[in-house]
Amino acid sequence: MAFKFTHIDNLARRNLTFFHFNDWGKPIVLLDDHIEMLRDLPFFFARKVSSSAKKLRAHLVETARGPAPAEPLKIDFNTRYAFPYKEKIAALPKASPLTPALFQHRNTGLWSDILENCPKSFAILYGPPKLVRRASDAIRDVAGLTVLGRVLHPAKVDFGSDVRVFRGLHADDDLIRDFDRPAYFARILDRIDDLPVIELCPGDDPSGEMALMLSRNAIVLPVMPEHDTDIMRQLYWTLTIGGGVARGAAATPVQSFRAMQSAIETIVPADYRLRTDAYLKTANMTAETSPEDWQTALRFRHGDAVRPLTGALPAMEQAINTISADEMVADLPDDWRRSVSTLSDLHARWRLLKLNFPVALPELFTSGLELQSNARHIGNSELTEASRGVGQ
Repeated sequence: MAFKFTHIDNLARRNLTFFHFNDWGKPIVLLDDHIEMLRDLPFFFARKVSSSAKKLRAHLVETARGPAPAEPLKIDFNTRYAFPYKEKIAALPKASPLTPALFQHRNTGLWSDILENCPKSFAILYGPPKLVRRASDAIRDVAGLTVLGRVLHPAKVDFGSDVRVFRGLHADDDLIRDFDRPAYFARILDRIDDLPVIELCPGDDPSGEMALMLSRNAIVLPVMPEHDTDIMRQLYWTLTIGGGVARGAAATPVQSFRAMQSAIETIVPADYRLRTDAYLKTANMTAETSPEDWQTALRFRHGDAVRPLTGALPAMEQAINTISADEMVADLPDDWRRSVSTLSDLHARWRLLKLNFPVALPELFTSGLELQSNARHIGNSELTEASRGVGQ
């Protein structure tokens, strides 16, 4: 259409929109730090301005409303503009690590890069899927909270029941998310102004799970049996991994029990299960008993943004304890369902642990190598020695 208004010599032979991709093929994200850079670029439009770049957006609006320059800009349209990528990297301050932002060189997939510099608080409901969904549904309409689902679900980005799109992100973004899970998690946080509440189930992200729960930014509410016994721990892991498991019907109850144990051992690696059990046991011992003291400690760390969450604790605990046995086991194989239903005679109750601070674990479970890589495997002899060391 532009050819109808002026001669071809007056038209740029290139795109008028400035956009660029970083070394990993991601489009750059423009932040407040980049105002001066944009001012000097020979482009008419800028693409991918972060929603958090309030100053940059205000500057662009002010520029658009301003008067035209006294003399037209002189640009040699016959010269292809080459974006001075490396020079800009050297000149710009370090971009905020909260987002996969402009020119930020870092190793992909490292949770520490995001969490150690994250300025936002977030809450995590941690436990078997049915129970954490019940707890999150109980607070989904509470003002001051943005309640999402299992955003790190292995097969999809779960933003909650029947939520397909969340502020520009999509439930079928799983391949995009899995390219760099920490960066995608940061993109979610960057779109939320109040307190995010996220569901996390054991095994959703073995490499990042413990990093999230040990983060100083996290308010972790583990869903735990009221009485920590061997049989309740078996129930905990069965509910965690049993949904959607395809198994042949067992002929006897003991075969069904063995099938549950075999599935847990197959789906949940021994070192990961040991680490998670150690976390939950330590959390159970250090959890606050007074809701008032818990709220005070969280306000000290996170400010008044925690009030809607702490005030909704009774509603969440009521929700997880009113779920029927039939609903809790609905997704399990038929013979598992029959076996687990017998535990209803125990009148098992669940509770949300009130943690004031991140749980302190032995170095065995919190080493940076283990948190950042799936490649580490603990052999049987090493695992045995580790277990002895933890118990001493």
